[in-house]
Amino acid sequence: MPGGSSTYGGLPSDLLDLQNLYKWWYEDNDTDILYSDDTELIENDTDYTEYKTKEIPQEIKFSKFTIKVSSKTNATTGYIKFLRDGVQIGAIESFGPSAYVTYTRDVEEVNSGEVFSIEGKTSGDGDLWIKNFRIYGEIIGQLIDIDLPTWS
Repeated sequence: MPGGSSTYGGLPSDLLDLQNLYKWWYEDNDTDILYSDDTELIENDTDYTEYKTKEIPQEIKFSKFTIKVSSKTNATTGYIKFLRDGVQIGAIESFGPSAYVTYTRDVEEVNSGEVFSIEGKTSGDGDLWIKNFRIYGEIIGQLIDIDLPTWS
């Protein structure tokens, strides 16, 4: 336990309520893949369509993650946006015809049960491809000795 320290596993000591604290904390990075859905999806909708989604597994609290997705279009303009529980994270990415480009968001204070998703659309004159939806993180602490959360 903290042993007089003001933090434990990167968490302020005032957050160490043992009745509510989950078991695993993660720090964001872009090398350790926790979850990956590499399936390529193609749509040509002019309204935002959900392409990829992932709910954060149980036993995770106060974590930081890096979320990445790759996209391309043959339309005049393609658009993607990252969402956290239905709320947009950062700016909408807009791009013209190109090879795959990877887009990234860093998110903090992530807790189990939160849902991250990617939505996309086109200007209507072509298709949008999305693949390689990945969540990256590194374990930085745990409260008790248990198995790692299931990310599948």
